[in-house]
Amino acid sequence: MTANGRRELVLGLEGDRLGTVRLDQRADPGLLLIGDQETGKTATLRAIARQVVETNSPAEAMVVIVDYRRGMLGEFDGPCQLAYVRSAAEIGQVVAELVTGFEQRLPGPQVTAEQMRSRSWWRGPDIHVIVDDYELVAVASNPFLPLLPFLAQARDVGLHLYVARRAGGASRALLDPVLGGMRELNFPAVLLSAPRDEVQLLGLRTGPQPTGRGVLVHRRLGTVPVQLARQNARVGG
Repeated sequence: MTANGRRELVLGLEGDRLGTVRLDQRADPGLLLIGDQETGKTATLRAIARQVVETNSPAEAMVVIVDYRRGMLGEFDGPCQLAYVRSAAEIGQVVAELVTGFEQRLPGPQVTAEQMRSRSWWRGPDIHVIVDDYELVAVASNPFLPLLPFLAQARDVGLHLYVARRAGGASRALLDPVLGGMRELNFPAVLLSAPRDEVQLLGLRTGPQPTGRGVLVHRRLGTVPVQLARQNARVGG
Protein backbone atom coordinates (compact mmCIF):
# COMPACT_ATOMS: atom_id res chain seq x y z
CA MET A 1 0.00 0.00 0.00
CA THR A 2 1.30 3.46 -0.85
CA ALA A 3 1.37 6.53 1.36
CA ASN A 4 -1.86 7.86 -0.18
CA GLY A 5 -3.72 4.71 0.85
CA ARG A 6 -3.98 3.18 -2.60
CA ARG A 7 -3.30 -0.51 -2.83
CA GLU A 8 -0.82 -1.03 -5.64
CA LEU A 9 0.81 -4.11 -7.11
CA VAL A 10 4.51 -3.88 -7.90
CA LEU A 11 5.00 -5.11 -11.45
CA GLY A 12 8.72 -4.47 -11.82
CA LEU A 13 11.24 -1.79 -12.71
CA GLU A 14 10.89 0.66 -15.58
CA GLY A 15 13.92 0.03 -17.77
CA ASP A 16 15.00 3.59 -18.59
CA ARG A 17 14.72 5.40 -15.27
CA LEU A 18 14.67 2.30 -13.00
CA GLY A 19 11.55 3.56 -11.26
CA THR A 20 9.10 1.09 -9.76
CA VAL A 21 6.20 0.18 -12.04
CA ARG A 22 2.96 -0.35 -10.11
CA LEU A 23 -0.55 -1.40 -11.02
CA ASP A 24 -3.33 0.37 -9.14
CA GLN A 25 -5.73 -2.29 -7.84
CA ARG A 26 -8.65 0.10 -8.32
CA ALA A 27 -7.75 1.80 -11.61
CA ASP A 28 -5.96 -0.96 -13.56
CA PRO A 29 -8.38 -3.77 -14.49
CA GLY A 30 -5.71 -6.44 -14.95
CA LEU A 31 -2.79 -7.38 -17.18
CA LEU A 32 -2.02 -9.25 -20.40
CA LEU A 33 1.35 -11.04 -20.59
CA ILE A 34 2.67 -12.50 -23.86
CA GLY A 35 5.99 -14.31 -24.16
CA ASP A 36 7.88 -17.48 -24.97
CA GLN A 37 8.27 -20.28 -22.46
CA GLU A 38 10.56 -19.56 -19.51
CA THR A 39 10.27 -15.79 -19.90
CA GLY A 40 8.81 -15.08 -16.46
CA LYS A 41 5.07 -15.13 -17.14
CA THR A 42 4.16 -17.57 -14.36
CA ALA A 43 6.56 -15.91 -11.91
CA THR A 44 4.87 -12.56 -12.60
CA LEU A 45 1.37 -13.98 -12.11
CA ARG A 46 2.56 -15.58 -8.89
CA ALA A 47 3.96 -12.23 -7.70
CA ILE A 48 0.67 -10.49 -8.50
CA ALA A 49 -1.39 -13.13 -6.68
CA ARG A 50 0.93 -13.03 -3.69
CA GLN A 51 0.60 -9.25 -3.42
CA VAL A 52 -3.19 -9.37 -3.74
CA VAL A 53 -3.38 -11.91 -0.92
CA GLU A 54 -0.89 -10.08 1.30
CA THR A 55 -2.30 -6.55 0.89
CA ASN A 56 -5.99 -7.38 1.25
CA SER A 57 -8.27 -9.18 3.65
CA PRO A 58 -10.72 -11.80 2.27
CA ALA A 59 -13.44 -9.17 2.62
CA GLU A 60 -11.50 -6.87 0.28
CA ALA A 61 -10.12 -9.19 -2.40
CA MET A 62 -10.06 -12.84 -3.38
CA VAL A 63 -8.17 -14.72 -6.10
CA VAL A 64 -9.29 -17.28 -8.64
CA ILE A 65 -6.28 -19.18 -10.00
CA VAL A 66 -6.68 -20.91 -13.37
CA ASP A 67 -3.61 -23.10 -13.69
CA TYR A 68 -3.92 -26.18 -15.90
CA ARG A 69 -0.19 -26.99 -15.54
CA ARG A 70 -0.57 -26.74 -11.74
CA GLY A 71 2.52 -24.63 -11.30
CA MET A 72 0.91 -22.77 -8.39
CA LEU A 73 -0.91 -25.71 -6.83
CA GLY A 74 -1.37 -25.21 -3.09
CA GLU A 75 0.43 -21.87 -2.95
CA PHE A 76 -2.62 -19.73 -2.25
CA ASP A 77 -4.72 -22.13 -0.20
CA GLY A 78 -6.44 -20.05 2.44
CA PRO A 79 -9.28 -17.60 2.98
CA CYS A 80 -8.29 -15.30 0.08
CA GLN A 81 -8.47 -18.09 -2.53
CA LEU A 82 -11.96 -18.30 -3.97
CA ALA A 83 -11.12 -21.11 -6.42
CA TYR A 84 -8.21 -23.02 -7.89
CA VAL A 85 -9.02 -24.39 -11.35
CA ARG A 86 -6.91 -27.29 -12.57
CA SER A 87 -8.77 -28.53 -15.65
CA ALA A 88 -11.44 -27.90 -18.26
CA ALA A 89 -13.84 -30.01 -16.19
CA GLU A 90 -13.82 -27.35 -13.45
CA ILE A 91 -13.68 -24.08 -15.34
CA GLY A 92 -17.30 -23.89 -16.53
CA GLN A 93 -18.86 -23.96 -13.08
CA VAL A 94 -16.37 -21.45 -11.67
CA VAL A 95 -17.00 -18.96 -14.49
CA ALA A 96 -20.77 -19.43 -14.16
CA GLU A 97 -20.58 -18.59 -10.45
CA LEU A 98 -18.47 -15.51 -11.20
CA VAL A 99 -20.99 -14.34 -13.79
CA THR A 100 -23.83 -14.71 -11.29
CA GLY A 101 -21.93 -12.63 -8.76
CA PHE A 102 -20.98 -9.89 -11.23
CA GLU A 103 -24.55 -9.66 -12.57
CA GLN A 104 -25.70 -8.81 -9.05
CA ARG A 105 -23.16 -5.99 -8.92
CA LEU A 106 -24.14 -4.26 -12.15
CA PRO A 107 -25.37 -0.72 -11.42
CA GLY A 108 -29.09 -0.29 -11.95
CA PRO A 109 -30.98 2.94 -12.71
CA GLN A 110 -31.41 3.63 -8.99
CA VAL A 111 -27.63 3.97 -8.45
CA THR A 112 -26.66 7.60 -7.96
CA ALA A 113 -23.68 9.40 -9.46
CA GLU A 114 -22.03 9.56 -6.03
CA GLN A 115 -22.51 5.81 -5.57
CA MET A 116 -20.96 5.25 -8.99
CA ARG A 117 -17.91 7.33 -8.02
CA SER A 118 -17.49 5.59 -4.67
CA ARG A 119 -18.67 2.18 -5.91
CA SER A 120 -20.79 1.87 -2.79
CA TRP A 121 -23.97 0.21 -4.10
CA TRP A 122 -22.64 -3.30 -3.36
CA ARG A 123 -20.53 -4.98 -0.73
CA GLY A 124 -17.99 -7.73 -1.15
CA PRO A 125 -14.43 -8.51 -2.28
CA ASP A 126 -12.87 -7.61 -5.59
CA ILE A 127 -12.23 -10.76 -7.63
CA HIS A 128 -8.77 -11.18 -9.17
CA VAL A 129 -8.88 -13.87 -11.89
CA ILE A 130 -5.37 -15.08 -12.69
CA VAL A 131 -5.01 -17.26 -15.79
CA ASP A 132 -1.77 -18.99 -16.71
CA ASP A 133 -1.27 -20.69 -20.10
CA TYR A 134 -4.37 -19.12 -21.63
CA GLU A 135 -3.74 -21.04 -24.86
CA LEU A 136 -4.53 -24.28 -22.99
CA VAL A 137 -7.75 -22.88 -21.56
CA ALA A 138 -9.26 -20.99 -24.49
CA VAL A 139 -9.37 -23.79 -27.03
CA ALA A 140 -12.30 -24.78 -29.27
CA SER A 141 -14.83 -23.41 -26.78
CA ASN A 142 -13.59 -20.44 -24.76
CA PRO A 143 -14.92 -20.73 -21.19
CA PHE A 144 -14.18 -17.07 -20.49
CA LEU A 145 -16.60 -15.70 -23.07
CA PRO A 146 -19.33 -15.21 -20.42
CA LEU A 147 -17.01 -12.72 -18.68
CA LEU A 148 -16.66 -10.61 -21.81
CA PRO A 149 -19.67 -8.32 -21.08
CA PHE A 150 -18.13 -7.37 -17.72
CA LEU A 151 -14.72 -6.25 -19.03
CA ALA A 152 -15.92 -2.73 -19.87
CA GLN A 153 -17.36 -2.39 -16.34
CA ALA A 154 -14.55 -4.22 -14.58
CA ARG A 155 -13.96 -1.48 -12.02
CA ASP A 156 -17.68 -1.14 -11.29
CA VAL A 157 -18.15 -4.84 -10.53
CA GLY A 158 -14.75 -5.53 -8.94
CA LEU A 159 -13.31 -7.71 -11.70
CA HIS A 160 -9.56 -7.93 -12.35
CA LEU A 161 -8.27 -10.21 -15.11
CA TYR A 162 -4.61 -11.20 -15.46
CA VAL A 163 -3.82 -13.44 -18.43
CA ALA A 164 -0.54 -15.01 -19.57
CA ARG A 165 -0.20 -16.54 -23.03
CA ARG A 166 2.67 -18.00 -24.98
CA ALA A 167 3.97 -15.88 -27.84
CA GLY A 168 3.76 -18.50 -30.60
CA GLY A 169 0.59 -17.86 -32.59
CA ALA A 170 -0.30 -14.87 -30.42
CA SER A 171 -0.79 -12.53 -33.38
CA ARG A 172 -3.77 -14.67 -34.42
CA ALA A 173 -4.82 -15.29 -30.82
CA LEU A 174 -5.29 -11.57 -30.21
CA LEU A 175 -8.37 -11.92 -32.42
CA ASP A 176 -9.84 -13.96 -29.56
CA PRO A 177 -12.81 -11.95 -28.18
CA VAL A 178 -11.52 -11.85 -24.60
CA LEU A 179 -7.92 -10.92 -25.46
CA GLY A 180 -9.19 -8.51 -28.10
CA GLY A 181 -11.52 -6.96 -25.54
CA MET A 182 -8.67 -6.50 -23.11
CA ARG A 183 -6.65 -4.70 -25.75
CA GLU A 184 -9.56 -2.51 -26.89
CA LEU A 185 -10.22 -1.50 -23.29
CA ASN A 186 -6.56 -0.59 -22.72
CA PHE A 187 -5.74 -3.25 -20.18
CA PRO A 188 -2.02 -2.98 -19.33
CA ALA A 189 0.04 -5.42 -21.39
CA VAL A 190 3.62 -6.68 -21.45
CA LEU A 191 5.39 -8.23 -24.44
CA LEU A 192 8.27 -10.45 -23.37
CA SER A 193 10.64 -12.46 -25.55
CA ALA A 194 8.80 -13.61 -28.67
CA PRO A 195 9.64 -15.17 -32.06
CA ARG A 196 10.55 -12.68 -34.75
CA ASP A 197 8.19 -14.41 -37.19
CA GLU A 198 5.20 -13.11 -35.20
CA VAL A 199 6.02 -9.77 -36.92
CA GLN A 200 4.19 -7.51 -34.43
CA LEU A 201 2.37 -8.06 -31.14
CA LEU A 202 0.64 -5.32 -29.16
CA GLY A 203 1.87 -2.95 -31.87
CA LEU A 204 5.49 -3.83 -31.04
CA ARG A 205 8.27 -5.59 -32.91
CA THR A 206 9.01 -9.03 -31.55
CA GLY A 207 12.40 -10.51 -30.76
CA PRO A 208 14.49 -12.26 -28.10
CA GLN A 209 14.75 -10.77 -24.62
CA PRO A 210 16.36 -11.90 -21.35
CA THR A 211 14.05 -13.62 -18.89
CA GLY A 212 11.62 -11.19 -17.28
CA ARG A 213 12.48 -8.31 -19.57
CA GLY A 214 9.95 -6.85 -21.95
CA VAL A 215 7.96 -3.81 -23.00
CA LEU A 216 4.99 -2.49 -21.05
CA VAL A 217 2.10 -0.86 -22.88
CA HIS A 218 0.09 1.21 -20.40
CA ARG A 219 -2.45 3.99 -20.89
CA ARG A 220 -0.86 6.20 -18.21
CA LEU A 221 2.79 5.19 -18.38
CA GLY A 222 3.02 4.85 -22.16
CA THR A 223 5.21 2.26 -23.88
CA VAL A 224 8.27 1.61 -21.72
CA PRO A 225 10.86 -1.14 -21.18
CA VAL A 226 10.28 -3.11 -18.01
CA GLN A 227 12.02 -5.75 -15.91
CA LEU A 228 9.28 -7.77 -14.27
CA ALA A 229 9.30 -8.70 -10.61
CA ARG A 230 9.61 -12.40 -9.88
CA GLN A 231 8.05 -14.58 -7.24
CA ASN A 232 9.52 -18.06 -6.91
CA ALA A 233 7.34 -21.00 -5.99
CA ARG A 234 7.20 -21.73 -2.31
CA VAL A 235 9.18 -24.77 -1.35
CA GLY A 236 6.87 -27.50 -0.13
CA GLY A 237 3.72 -25.73 -1.24
